[in-house]
Amino acid sequence: MSRPGLELSPIDRAVRAEEQGHRTVVVGADGSSAVDPFVLASAVASATSSIQILIRVPTDQWHPYLVARRLAALDKISGGRIDWWPDDPVDTRRDEAVHIVAALLTSWAPDAVVNDRAAGLHVDTDRVMPVHVHGTWFAVDSPLDVCAGPQGVVPVVDPGGVR
Repeated sequence: MSRPGLELSPIDRAVRAEEQGHRTVVVGADGSSAVDPFVLASAVASATSSIQILIRVPTDQWHPYLVARRLAALDKISGGRIDWWPDDPVDTRRDEAVHIVAALLTSWAPDAVVNDRAAGLHVDTDRVMPVHVHGTWFAVDSPLDVCAGPQGVVPVVDPGGVR
């Protein structure tokens, strides 16, 4: 927790916002690279129980594969309380990243994880489809290496077109 005279930490601010009845907290909105926004969002998810967590992701700094993998993990950790804000000064790069992230998050069929111990089968690989995208900004030629979280495709939010 914070000490008297010091600014509240992002985690403390999120806890306070939840206690005050706010519906959403934004993580990474200041653009600071001091703390990985995904790590911070994970800490906020662990410290809160109901507030929606909107994570700002600068898509000019993060490859869509890494974004999709981390969003899938955060969606699981938070119990489906993650939204993401793809932020980029170049609209076409942002749109391409959003397209690839969505494709990766849907590369596993909902029933791909079978957990059949008797057959020694964890994943039915026939239900995992590779993603082939060769865009202007990014290229991906594989499925995501983890299944998506409870929301499937994590919702995209653009708070008023703020950049």
